[in-house]
Amino acid sequence: MKRNLLSLLAVLPLFTAVCSEPIDSGDAIVIGNTTGIYLESESPSFSLRKNYVKPVRYRILDSRNTPVRSGEWPEAGRGVLTVDSLPRDFYTIRLEGSNYTGAVPFGIVPERKKAPNPDMIFAADSAQSWLAGAQLRNSRHPGPGFHLAAEAARRAGIGWVRDRLSWPGVNPTPDKIVWRQYIPSAWELGKRGVKVCTFYSSAPAWAKRKNRDLPDDLAATYRFARIAAERGRGSIEGWEFWNEEDVANTMEGAWDYAAALKAAMLGYRAGNPKAVLLHGSFSAFPVRNYSRVVMKNGAIHYFDVANFHVYAPLCDYAKRINGFHRFLAESGIPGKAIWVTENGTLAPGLAQKKSYIPNILCYSPEQENLVAEFVPKSQILMQSLGVSRNFFFVLSPYTEGARDWGLLNRDFTARPAYYAFATLVHTLGDATLQGELSAPAGVRAWLYRQPDGTQTVAFWSESELDTKPYDQFHPHPENRYERQFQLPAADGSYLVRALYGAASRVAAKQGCLKLTASRYPAYLTGMTGLVPAKPFRKPAGTGVPKTTIRKHVILRADLSSEFTVSNTRDSVDMKQDSGRVTLQIWNLSNQPETGMVTLGGARCSGLPTSPVTVAPMSCLEIPLTVTPQLDAAGINGELHFEGSFSGEKISPLIIPVHRYERKLSRFPSREFTGILEPKRWRANSSGAMEIRFDPAEKAIRFDWKFTVHGDRGDRWVYPEYILRGGETLRNAAAVVFEIKTTPSIPREAVFMAVNDWTRQHGKTTYIWYHNPGPEWETRRVSFDEILPEPEKAKMIRIGLNPLVNQQTFWIRNLRVIYHP
Repeated sequence: MKRNLLSLLAVLPLFTAVCSEPIDSGDAIVIGNTTGIYLESESPSFSLRKNYVKPVRYRILDSRNTPVRSGEWPEAGRGVLTVDSLPRDFYTIRLEGSNYTGAVPFGIVPERKKAPNPDMIFAADSAQSWLAGAQLRNSRHPGPGFHLAAEAARRAGIGWVRDRLSWPGVNPTPDKIVWRQYIPSAWELGKRGVKVCTFYSSAPAWAKRKNRDLPDDLAATYRFARIAAERGRGSIEGWEFWNEEDVANTMEGAWDYAAALKAAMLGYRAGNPKAVLLHGSFSAFPVRNYSRVVMKNGAIHYFDVANFHVYAPLCDYAKRINGFHRFLAESGIPGKAIWVTENGTLAPGLAQKKSYIPNILCYSPEQENLVAEFVPKSQILMQSLGVSRNFFFVLSPYTEGARDWGLLNRDFTARPAYYAFATLVHTLGDATLQGELSAPAGVRAWLYRQPDGTQTVAFWSESELDTKPYDQFHPHPENRYERQFQLPAADGSYLVRALYGAASRVAAKQGCLKLTASRYPAYLTGMTGLVPAKPFRKPAGTGVPKTTIRKHVILRADLSSEFTVSNTRDSVDMKQDSGRVTLQIWNLSNQPETGMVTLGGARCSGLPTSPVTVAPMSCLEIPLTVTPQLDAAGINGELHFEGSFSGEKISPLIIPVHRYERKLSRFPSREFTGILEPKRWRANSSGAMEIRFDPAEKAIRFDWKFTVHGDRGDRWVYPEYILRGGETLRNAAAVVFEIKTTPSIPREAVFMAVNDWTRQHGKTTYIWYHNPGPEWETRRVSFDEILPEPEKAKMIRIGLNPLVNQQTFWIRNLRVIYHP
């Protein structure tokens, strides 16, 4: 028996090794400079973590999966592996053997010897203040990575990144400012020669007297903007006020946003006179009436650059950007420079591969390749359409649901798309776009002029990424879509840089250079004498309104309960003919301002008929009663306040009036009585949820419990109601329902129209509605502009994001209003 036990013990280590889980190379290998982004002047180095030290072999592969180095790890695993003379490219290093899996990415980029071109279009949204903080469950990099994201931007040659700031986070009380990571993170970028454009899209409670989201204290808005711009000066050289306000992040009207924007722009300018000022990004397309109302309210006089977000497929870019140009021209600012401050792709779909972090998914190699293909194509196409700066979303690692964004991995190593971006920047960052060359169908070739007078051709073959909208997108990663084309060239050898920077030579013979384009963009350098078939011309126009105004005097309105802001936030609804308005005249200067205000489009009582004086940095409030003058149908009208102070006009305050109730009362409707049946609803919440009929309230009742700490935890409840039995939103104009909730007002409330039956996910249109309270109130969700194809909806969700761990809400009398 003893002999048999000794025999068993002798083979036990071997048995354990065979049955043990494979070791991920990423857990064992430590990269010398953490990010794995090496300059050509540097030699990549690697070591093994102490608990993985043992004799082992390694292998290094280039972007074509061709082995370029292999051998025994130095000193039986205890030494440092240094690799010399690797050319530019994306690489992976892995440990060999049956008990190892995975690989560690690294790469080689050129060293930039001068500051980035200040006019370069190519930029990235870093978001590092929010995304590069410490994460304890990140076993490979639990500490903060602000300096790593900043260094990654520098090594890519990026001149501008976009970041974030939290006004409530740094200024929780009027007399307290603590910059936390926000300004120091910008300094990390600034000292590396990278400029920052930043924004915030929330306000502290003390800066909001009545508003839910936007600050209504314009003096506080001005002061914080001035202090922040002054503190970030030298690093933060661009400021945006708010983010995607046309679709989210505020429930106030467009005129209210315009007033806050004006105050913030004045503050930024005072704190940093040279900063580039942008309105908050508009992200909806077609451009919504909300954005038009913002511009009608005189916002055009306060910002330098127009700001949009684009997550559309490549084939949709021309329609979108040309639409933005038309919108700016219609707003009175033709030729205004456009920055796309977020530009990303949904083409890879949901992440498919398990990450080393529990419960986190990441992109597969095929999905990574799609993002790398997208990066240069999107940047060049945006440039060709007249965009002045295009920020790829996103540089820092970011998991959003099942989407895996980021040029950097969770351990801050760089992904393939990072090297595609670096190659683009180093090849074309100093060049001038001349136009598009003639090429065979399916091939795109863009001509650039370098500072030394030579020309570079960026070329690719179109794949499904170029030609398919997202709802028809089916990737074929195995198909490189190789197509041949040729260019006139003097006989000789020419350098071609591949997607990740790897170099090869091609020869021109008899005045002809034959090239093979694939789906992955490449760059032909050293050319001369080429002429574009479609010359590039930047949009013409002044970009700046010629009319001078008294900018420091700003009109704002506090509306009484007789006005209801529509869910599209481009107008107000009035249930009565007249309503009370408190007109605010803000003077955000250091001297008194004297002048008069007039009102058009309405009868008014209470408006002074003689000049008024507003003290420096203060507000004069004037109570009014207004009766809008409506059109012949009794539906549409407008409150139009104008004024003149110190001999100059001021920007207007324009509030469109729309009698929605009167309009919708003339439309047919249908009550969805099925909503009262608990079995028709599907639970969908981040907590435990119960659905039942409440006979006392004659309503469907939703109760839920959460186990979340803090007032901003992951609490959401959006029960799903699948349409059936003839229930449809086809030709629907709006949905009207009654709702109440207790014990507290939620953080936000959203109606969702879903184009399939997928729980929680699926193609969804989000429509925010005003927060419900403890008493029954009617909510109208208008589909105008927001839901252009309501007939595609197969399911609806109605819910909210509570602030407490136990709450209830009820819904009843849901009607769908249809266009006649």
